[in-house]
Amino acid sequence: SRSYITGIKRACERVGIAFRPVALEDGCDEPLLRTALTALNHDPEVCGVLVTLPLPAHLSPDIVATTLAAEKDIDGITLTNAGRLALG
Repeated sequence: SRSYITGIKRACERVGIAFRPVALEDGCDEPLLRTALTALNHDPEVCGVLVTLPLPAHLSPDIVATTLAAEKDIDGITLTNAGRLALG
């Protein structure tokens, strides 16, 4: 994941997109993840969110799919965007 994030950072820098990593603690639980995603959803300075997967085993990707705002979902993981991708 670290090398993937480093690559994303470099790509953002090449095209002039601000990159602001948000790392949650190893013991992050579902409420903390939901709170972090909700804060990003409401932050007008954030145009897109990329959640690195897989999440720790105790956290379901469904948390991201149901909490992240579709308009900020870069990877198409939200229910709305996954459906749009499936429909072409």
